[in-house]
Amino acid sequence: TPPGDPYWQVFDLALAAASGDPANHDDPDDGRWVSLAINRSLGHLATAFLNGLFAHQLKTGDGLPTPLLPRLQRLIGLGDRAHRPARVIAASRIPYLFAVDPAWTARTLLPLLDWETDPAEAAAAWQGFSWHPRIGQDLWELIRHPFLAAFDGRLDTFGSSKTALAQILMLAGLDFGLGPELGRNAI
Repeated sequence: TPPGDPYWQVFDLALAAASGDPANHDDPDDGRWVSLAINRSLGHLATAFLNGLFAHQLKTGDGLPTPLLPRLQRLIGLGDRAHRPARVIAASRIPYLFAVDPAWTARTLLPLLDWETDPAEAAAAWQGFSWHPRIGQDLWELIRHPFLAAFDGRLDTFGSSKTALAQILMLAGLDFGLGPELGRNAI
């Protein structure tokens, strides 16, 4: 990413403006976080960021480009409620981000899926994740416990995302050796 790249200059200005947009603080009345995220300014910016990142044509293990990391950190705004729409969009791309930069993704995004830390954040992040559910063995090993915890009385927080979670459960049973007891418990 060359310094002075107009795309990223505009992105920086838009991020500064969108960070103050009060609509980003909204909670969805119907619990549909993806729908809310794709209709809020920080959700739009997260999509724009990911599109800019995709333009780099990164391969597995390349790592996130160093010049973009501070922007991404500001965009997802860990701990800032107003940035949750951006985190929902980022969570929808966890499989891609994990393939490109597993260490950053494990350190930064996977903790969002933890029900024990923040149940509201986890519900939003899992809905984002289930929007584009793809999973490999390495990622499964890291998200297995919080994923199974989603089936422990939390499914009503998912709305139509329940179907995607059930598909992941089936995949885990078939491909990742979930085992009949854990699968039965989740069901």
